[in-house]
Amino acid sequence: MSERDPVTERVPVAAVTDLLSHVLADVQSGRRRLLVTEGSTAVAALISAGDYQRFLWMEADRASRFKALDSARATFADVPNDVIEREVAEAVAQVRRERGGSRPGGRQ
Repeated sequence: MSERDPVTERVPVAAVTDLLSHVLADVQSGRRRLLVTEGSTAVAALISAGDYQRFLWMEADRASRFKALDSARATFADVPNDVIEREVAEAVAQVRRERGGSRPGGRQ
């Protein structure tokens, strides 16, 4: 973890009210994150607005990627998974043979 990475703390729910006024500036600046707990169970998180915006973006991006996968999968809804997996493995192997066995990024 670098110096710039925020610290994540576990904080009992009873302590949040007392801590809030003291730590809000650290959370807002991105220097600190709070994980609010009840007993040993995490119940909430307090993160900066910037972190929250990144979280929302990542959620939307993930949903978009799954939508594309779901759409592609719907095209082959009547094809069993093992057949799809075998065909994909064969296609990947063929592309690797055509490229001389190399993988993207120059890895073998």
